[in-house]
Order: sequence, then C-alpha cells, then structure tokens
Amino acid sequence: MVFYDPAFAVSSIDLELTTRCPFHCSICPRSHLPNGEWEFPFPLFARLTPFFLRHFARITLSGMGTPVCHPCWERFITHYRKRGGVIGLTIHAATLVPAITATIHKVKPSFLEISLPSASPQGFQALCPGLEYGETLDRLRAFLAEKPPCPTALVAVQTDANPQEKDRILELASRFNVTARVYPLHHRAGYLAAGQPPESGLPTVRCGLFAMQTFIAADGCVYPCVHDVERRHPLVDLKKDPPQKLLEIKHRFSVDPDASPFTRLCRKCDDQRRNLSIPDRPFPPTRRAWGGFMKDYLQRNARRLQL
Repeated sequence: MVFYDPAFAVSSIDLELTTRCPFHCSICPRSHLPNGEWEFPFPLFARLTPFFLRHFARITLSGMGTPVCHPCWERFITHYRKRGGVIGLTIHAATLVPAITATIHKVKPSFLEISLPSASPQGFQALCPGLEYGETLDRLRAFLAEKPPCPTALVAVQTDANPQEKDRILELASRFNVTARVYPLHHRAGYLAAGQPPESGLPTVRCGLFAMQTFIAADGCVYPCVHDVERRHPLVDLKKDPPQKLLEIKHRFSVDPDASPFTRLCRKCDDQRRNLSIPDRPFPPTRRAWGGFMKDYLQRNARRLQL
C-alpha cells in the first residue's frame, strides 16, 4: 500500500480571490473560464482559517484572476497574518499603481511574486498585448526602489518569443536586490492555443502538483489544480462540505490516481510541477519542523522543476 499524508496538500494553498482581470495576456487561458464572475467570500475564508493554520498552510493569492481586483483583498492578508499564518500575493507588474503599492506596504504580505512575463520590449508586447512595456517597467522600478515590505520575487516565462529571458530577468532582479524565477511555458493542460500539448498517459502517474498543493477557486470549490480551467471537476465545495473532506479526496486520488475523475485533464498536462516528489513520511508535527522539511524538499526538487 502506498503511503501518503494528505496534510502535505493543505500546507500549500493557491487561493483564487476573483476571476476578474483587466489584462489579456496571450499566455493565459482565461477565455475558457465559465461565464460569469466570481469573488471568494471573506466569511468563508475566516471560517476555514483554523483548518488552514492547523496544517501550517502557506497561502498564495493567485489563480485565474487578479487578486487585487477583489474589493477587500487586503483583509484576507491582514486576517491570516494576524493569526500567525503565511500569506502572499501574486500580481502582474502592471498592477503596481500607487494605490495598490501603498496598500501592500500597509498590510505587509508574507511574500510577493511579481509577474513580469518578459523583460524585453518585444517579448513583453507579444505576451501582454495592450500593455505598455515602458509604463509597466516604470511602475515596477518605482515599487522596488521603495524597498518592498516583504520577500519579493520576479517571475517570468520563457517562450519562443523570448528565448533569452532568463539572463534578462536575472539582470533586472539583481539591480533591485530581489530574486527571480523563469519558468518554461507549458500548455495549461491543453487550454493554451499555442503548441500541441502531449498525450503522455499521465493517469498512471502520481501527480506531485495534486499531492503537494490545493487549488481553491473563487466559487469556493476545490478543483484538481488550476489547470481545470473550465471547472469541470469540483472535488469539494467548501461552502457546504467540511474541509476534512478535502483530506479524504487528496488521499484517495494520490494513492490511486487511476480512480480519479479527471484523468483526461492529466493526459494533456506538461506542467513541470507534476514531477514533484511525493513524501512517503508523515506530515511534520510542528511549524518549525515543517519549515525545515520544506526548505530541504524544495532544494531537492529544484531540478525536477527546471529552475
């Protein structure tokens, strides 16, 4: 029998606050989202907070929308941090207008990931049509020059449009004394039009992304991962189901992936995170032990993620 502790999946939460986004990036499959706009209700988050804290959940406000488009996004950060939780934010560099940056300095998230899809004018225009590269870079520089209130990383994507991206983004990050990560573009389980996703028979493979992270959408449901763009496979409805049901689902389909109802989605997945190793040990009993384990775990998995 395969051993797996589903608490690992709850220790990393990708929480989608809203499906609204003012941008139209060419590397985003938002056009496949169901009709209508959703906003994650704060009272539901407050109710789930004790469950998250018990599992030392590191929450990233991200998903298919722009989190700062939620009318009370800062309240989520303040609430969770006040109770000792770790919660951060992923935003596009173009959102760094004065009102948003002032709020970031006020609420002090645990970490900040700033998406700058490309650090070259040509690559940026190809990936972010409708946005001005110069204006976006000015906003980013102004924010970084003020010294961010938390650990900050620049995140870029390497595509055919910007093959030299890694060198450019690392040089930019070094100027502002922040870290940088460049990820190879993948096909969002077939939802991106560019390229042909693989048919690799992944239903027989245990997915590291599913086992080590939980995606909660703005409609309050847990889905297999963020790549279930059409939201066809709700696993748990946190508005009415007890959160413990999430642990049961994660255990069932991590131990026996062939039994999952979303194997068709997995067959078209080329996300590097699927290669994350799955621990065969119990979840660490204390936050300190969990922190030490995760530091070692991420170092050991860096090559699998092609970082």
